[in-house]
Amino acid sequence: MKKLILVGFLAFGALGFSRFVNECQVTSKAKGRATCESLESGKTFQFTSGKLSSISKGSTYKIYFEGNGYKGLRLTKATLVSSEDDSSDYDDSEGDD
Repeated sequence: MKKLILVGFLAFGALGFSRFVNECQVTSKAKGRATCESLESGKTFQFTSGKLSSISKGSTYKIYFEGNGYKGLRLTKATLVSSEDDSSDYDDSEGDD
């Protein structure tokens, strides 16, 4: 019974280790370091390892990461929400018919 409880705690601990931010805009990026600000809470997250090459400054991502606190985090996945060079005001479907 004790082993079952211990395995349960370890399993829940491993599942709860990964976190995410729905909308995080990358405010700075340098070699081996990236910072983004949550558009929901305004909190700033600093990443120092992981898939940093998958994000670019000025773009907004759904960020998945590991670590505690807000600094020294490991970026595990980033899904693009919007890019700084999105041209949503431009509509190419209008013609000169």
